[in-house]
Amino acid sequence: GQQLFQTAPSSNLQGRYYVSTYEQRPGAAEDYTRPDAAFAAGTVQGAAPVGVLTSEPFVVRGASLSFLVGGGCDIYATFVELLVDGQAMQRVTGACDVRMQRVTLSTAAFVARAAQLRIVDNSSTEPWGFISVDDFRFDWDVHGGARDASTRR
Repeated sequence: GQQLFQTAPSSNLQGRYYVSTYEQRPGAAEDYTRPDAAFAAGTVQGAAPVGVLTSEPFVVRGASLSFLVGGGCDIYATFVELLVDGQAMQRVTGACDVRMQRVTLSTAAFVARAAQLRIVDNSSTEPWGFISVDDFRFDWDVHGGARDASTRR
């Protein structure tokens, strides 16, 4: 477990941050946008932590979304799923590899419906009881709308 990231190739991280239940590198207490100096890059917590992270609801406005996923490959224990109207519609998992690979979910059948993304880690089994995700991309504008200043009250 502890040697996994030290001897393995890059995880394919995009940008500055990603979500993983394996690495332990929290943001600094005084400024979360900077890593806590007490945790060097590559510090691991192993497969022991478990949990669920669910996005805020969003309205599907396009045909697909994609993201990087890596880590465990047990579709019942470590996975990312698309919820539509609160129901699980699609589920993907890693490939028992620290390198995250891009996956694409079709959302065409769910246009104009409420959706969420849920990241699940229900495994503490070494070496693959973790999940890593990064670089979510939607084929529609997700930046939100701007209100016209004349309509503000």
